[in-house]
Amino acid sequence: MNITRIKSGRPSKIYGIGRHCRYPGCGNVLSRYNPDDICASHSLNGRVFNNVNILQNVKICSTCGELKPATEEYFRKRKDRFEARCRVCSSIKRRERGEADIIKAGKRRCQTCKKIKPLTEEYWRKYTISYSVICRSCLRIQWRDAARASRKRKAEERKELA
Repeated sequence: MNITRIKSGRPSKIYGIGRHCRYPGCGNVLSRYNPDDICASHSLNGRVFNNVNILQNVKICSTCGELKPATEEYFRKRKDRFEARCRVCSSIKRRERGEADIIKAGKRRCQTCKKIKPLTEEYWRKYTISYSVICRSCLRIQWRDAARASRKRKAEERKELA
């Protein structure tokens, strides 16, 4: 490794001029700034592949950055190519967009019953600056169940004392 200075004074690392990719059958000349012994077409995100055909059958998701097989099981097909996002990331993004549209329409989805209801005090409990995430009907059910459990526990304690 050779270190030279450029105009700004920052050192520039040079790893050798005229080096070739050490991958079998590859004759690519490596850049003098490339610290690896393998060219970019044979290494992907720091992983070294032993077979060039593997690179043609995989795709990296643009959102999560995971390496996945380039099949319709993992990526949606658009005309003659696969989408940049994998199916998992696409569904997450679509769900987020749907929730944003619901909020813009003045509605909210209950975390318990998953029903969409208007964002008013008739359906939601109002706190100081926001509404609850559980609708009033689900809150009533939770309170009722908690009260029943408490009464049952107290009755059992009274039986034990008697």
